[in-house]
Amino acid sequence: MKIKRQKKAKRILSFFRTNFGHRPPYRVLLCGTFVAHCIQEKVNIREQLPKYFGADVTVVTTACCLLELEHLAQINPSLRSTCFVLKQFPLHKCGHEKDATRRAGAKCLKSMLGTNNPERFASCQQIVLLLLPQRCQLAYSIV
Repeated sequence: MKIKRQKKAKRILSFFRTNFGHRPPYRVLLCGTFVAHCIQEKVNIREQLPKYFGADVTVVTTACCLLELEHLAQINPSLRSTCFVLKQFPLHKCGHEKDATRRAGAKCLKSMLGTNNPERFASCQQIVLLLLPQRCQLAYSIV
């Protein structure tokens, strides 16, 4: 990682550490779009996220994200590898299992973060529209 990017990441993480109580080991929620972009750029998620955060990282995804990506893989076969990579990470219960229709992956992640982010998740996603400034939310594009 370049020095400028490393300093910026360190500054952002120290801000969230002091103001909102985010502490290592960081808990990171993955979205299918982020994983697809990492595959396209040939980035190993398990190796690069701990380097980026500078601490231990627990990477999880939700069942909604996985089902959305499986549905997209049926339409676009090039996303099958993304689906296999996302299945390697443990699933975190999002609470949408009881709904008749599951939420889209990005909306599921947004509901997991909520307004206060009580579980102190960081979100890795490539959808810029959902990176709205919310209180106690550590969500920014890592690439």
